[in-house]
Amino acid sequence: MRHALAQALYQQHQYVPVVLLLKNLHKEAYPQLDAAYLLLAQVYMDGLGRGGE
Repeated sequence: MRHALAQALYQQHQYVPVVLLLKNLHKEAYPQLDAAYLLLAQVYMDGLGRGGE
């Protein structure tokens, strides 16, 4: 659920909430960790890295 919400927020350019939703996700046995952390990397590359919110 957090991953789906993070994807929706990413599409709305709400980068900080995405980071907050996805950080430390590795501490839970999340089966799609690779996809979630790829989204997190996109946030840092596309969003926060360019002065995004």
